[in-house]
Amino acid sequence: MLFSIHPKLFILNILLLSISASSFALPATQATATDVLKASQFDQTIQHYQTKRLAQRYSQSLLQNIPASDLVEDKTYYENKIEQQLLTLMHSQDFNKYYIQRLIQPYLKFYQEEELVHLLNIYEHPLALDFFKQNLKSIQDQQDQSYSNAQIKKDQQLEQQIIELLEPLTSK
Repeated sequence: MLFSIHPKLFILNILLLSISASSFALPATQATATDVLKASQFDQTIQHYQTKRLAQRYSQSLLQNIPASDLVEDKTYYENKIEQQLLTLMHSQDFNKYYIQRLIQPYLKFYQEEELVHLLNIYEHPLALDFFKQNLKSIQDQQDQSYSNAQIKKDQQLEQQIIELLEPLTSK
């Protein structure tokens, strides 16, 4: 005898599982959003340092100033050995810990700001609104400054034109 699940119960079960995973998620706090940003930035930086191309560049630059007469083997032999050692060191946990400690500092570059805005906008965090308000204020300040400089020049030109128009009238 085969055990069969009623189709309506099966569909209801799938629906409940999909809803429960998405609807009961808590909104992110500022600390969570910042932690996610830092973690992703650290991961990106560490992955950048773990590439083979970077290890090749380091190994070539290490051997660049050493004359070939001082080496027992060919430079490419040493480059490959140094590259392998660098890659094993770069993929170690100590390297990850070192760079995480080194990168913990309060700085945001442009692409990090974009990532932060995207992250906080997804979570609809109040910090995103503050960021947008600050960004809007800085844009408005820049517009005000550029407008005031342009307006001052226009006013000076208009004043000069008025003086030139009044000059013939006052000289008589």
